[in-house]
Formats: sequence, C-alpha cells, structure tokens
Amino acid sequence: MRTNDTCLHRPRVLAGVVLILALSGLSRLQAQPTIVSVSPINGATGVATSSHVVFTFSTAMSTYSQAVFTNDAGSFLPVTSAWSAGNSVLTCTPVSGFPGNTVVHWYVLGFDAGATPLTGTTSGSFSTGAGGGSSGSGTNALTVFSLSKSYLFSQTNTASPTPEVFNPYQFGASTSLMSNRTATTITLTFPAAGISNLSDTILTPQQWYFVGFDTNQTAFESDFPQGLYTFNVSATTSNQTLAVSLPANMPQPNAPHLTNYTAAQAINPAANFRLGWDPLTGGAGTTNFVFLTVIHSGTNIFETGGLTTSNALPGTTVTVTIPSNTLPAGSTFSGALAFYHALVVTNNAFNVSVSYRVSITEFSLATTGGASGPLSFVNPRLSSGTLAFDVSCSVGQTFSILSSSDLTRPLAQWTVLLTTNSPGTIVHFVDPRPTTSGAMYYRVRNGG
Repeated sequence: MRTNDTCLHRPRVLAGVVLILALSGLSRLQAQPTIVSVSPINGATGVATSSHVVFTFSTAMSTYSQAVFTNDAGSFLPVTSAWSAGNSVLTCTPVSGFPGNTVVHWYVLGFDAGATPLTGTTSGSFSTGAGGGSSGSGTNALTVFSLSKSYLFSQTNTASPTPEVFNPYQFGASTSLMSNRTATTITLTFPAAGISNLSDTILTPQQWYFVGFDTNQTAFESDFPQGLYTFNVSATTSNQTLAVSLPANMPQPNAPHLTNYTAAQAINPAANFRLGWDPLTGGAGTTNFVFLTVIHSGTNIFETGGLTTSNALPGTTVTVTIPSNTLPAGSTFSGALAFYHALVVTNNAFNVSVSYRVSITEFSLATTGGASGPLSFVNPRLSSGTLAFDVSCSVGQTFSILSSSDLTRPLAQWTVLLTTNSPGTIVHFVDPRPTTSGAMYYRVRNGG
C-alpha cells in the first residue's frame, strides 16, 4: 500500500502502511539536554560586535527554543537565529551588531525534541571591545532572577490545539549571579511555603536552576501556583533574599490557534502568504508579545522578533505575512506560534527579575509546486547491524525521510535524516546508526 506519509519501524516485517523490521528493541534512556559549548566562550572579552553566537547542544532541540540577549541595563538586543546539525546547533546573529564596549548577557530558554527541559548552564555573558559593566568583574554585571511557566500545544487540523504528549506543562526558575559573587546554596521558597534547592551548574558554578514539569495540569498548577517565589542566596558574605512574582493578574496565555490552518497546507510559494490566528487574550500592553518561527530541514527560514526584542510582534497582532519566495516549493515545514505575558523588574542597579508565562503551539505548513506523487518503502534489509531501505518515488520528486524513537511524538519533533530531489524512481537510504541502539520508526513524506 502506498501513501504520501508512510511509516517504517524496526522490529518485524509486516505488510501494509506500517512496515516493521526485525532487530533488538532496546529502549533508550532520555537524558536532560544541556549546552555543551558556546562561542564566544562564557566570559570572553574583546568580542567583535558583528560576531555570531553559536550554541551547541547535547541533543536535537525543539526549534522554538531560543536565546535572549541583553545589555547591563536589561535592554534586549535583537538577533536572528538559525538551526543546523539536526537542530543541535543554534547560531544567533545580531541584527545590527552588538553595542561596542558592552557586556552582553545571554539566556537560553527551551527544551529538546521530546520536551525535556534544558538544564545545566543556560546563561552567560561576554564583552565587546575592552569590556564594560560597573559591577562584577566584566562577565556578569547583573544578578538575574527568573521564573517561567510554559504550556505546550499541537495543532494538526482546524480544531483547537491540544496539549503536547510529553510534559506539556513546564516551570523554570534560575539565578545568574554577578561575577564578583559566589553562593554556597540557593533555595526557592514557593508561595505555599514549600522550599526547593536550586542546582549549581558544573561548567559555570554561579549559574543556578530549578525545573519542574507535569502531564497533569491540575497537579502542575497546585505545585507551581501564581504568587511570590522567594530566592534565598546563602554565601560566606553578601547573603540575599529577593521575592519574584508570578502575578495573579498575569494569566497563562490562551493556546495559539491558527485561523487558516487549511490554507497553510497549500501555500503558493511565489506569492505573499498571510498566516492568521485567534488573538492573544488581554494582548494589549508593552509586556505582551507574539513570536512566530517557521523551520525547514532544521533551519529557521522565517521568524519574527524574539522574546521582548525591539522587533517583536505586539501582543495584539493576529496576522503576519510570509513574503513570496521565502518558502521552497513542494515542501513541508514545522511552525511554532508563541504567546507571551512577561514582566521585567529592575530591583536596583545590580539586580533584575524576569517572569513570564508563555503558551506555544506547534503546527505544520506546506507549499504547492514541484513533482509529487505516492511514496512507499521497498526492500528493507538488515546487514551487519545496519538498516537500509529504498524509497519508491517519482523523478524529480522532493521528499524527506524522518525518524523517531517514539511513534506517538508529534511529526514536528521527528528528526529529518534526508531531504532529496530524486534523480530517478528509487532512492537508496542507509541509516548509519547501529540497530542495537534501540527501536526506531521511520516516515517518508512529500516536501522538505
């Protein structure tokens, strides 16, 4: 049987749309993702104002994870972002260059393709020119305390979005100490008086974090209610207590819902396309933002301004135009639309608190044009522990091969292994990953 979205899985051969191949079905353990390197390195000085900032992650990330950049005063510095290397590398380019002789602070927000929150060192800084900052030692000039609540959704048709399967409700708290400070412990007191320790990171000891997540909304809201969360910094000297609010008048944003989902599945790439959505409830005001990104083969090919950057979409925005010739013809894309309520407070010259609530909906888009037709897996085979198969297609047809270790994962979170414009009617594919690494599903779809 042939379809335009066929699925292959390793362990037994069956007839039909789902093809299953024999191999050992060892399950994989999912570690929490981390940033394994950043360039320029944390604390670098004399960085060129035009420099790219490149984050390398331990695993493939959800492509609506993002990096936020600020100066000493807490003003946001706009960047454009691009994913590569299977969504494990994020490259950020300053829109008009970073300011000279300035400490630039970065914060990475997000989670991996399976919705596991990012942990470890998620913030740092570097200085341009000769450095700068009136506090610290030229790296972290501010102490930043942050709180966040994130709701994750998926829209697969014209109906309302539904919560993601994997950890749709997520809470985060972090402290980034200025560079002339150290702490022995940092605790977080919850509104109902519960206390939890923040964890110190290994690579940058004065970056502290706490993450919590749940699949049950009632339990999540009970564990992480709105109200005052008190950070308690304990040190040999300069102890500090700071209360940061997730205000009761800051509701969780409604789930973003596309109003022209059907039209977004057949976009004419040669013409402008206006994507629309239901409004962000209570979107008026300078602390509300809308963010849209469109990803093709692991690269952001269209996005609006990021969290509180100067070119971010106001919270009252309900449409955005994707310019003609931005999206390749005959391709499929993953998109993410985020609604933010945010609050940034400068507590004094050296302390800033950031709290925000965000709801994010993932969805697909597709363009018309290019060769198309039925796709099917043929000739699957195992040889020396390696899986290979052929894809039957049309000459000149653009299609992608994707994989995932979990069949229930949303298609936008599957890994793209290959995108090709076929020179013939058969394309041969070999997966270099050993079959002993665990069960894996494969799909083939029209477009990129």
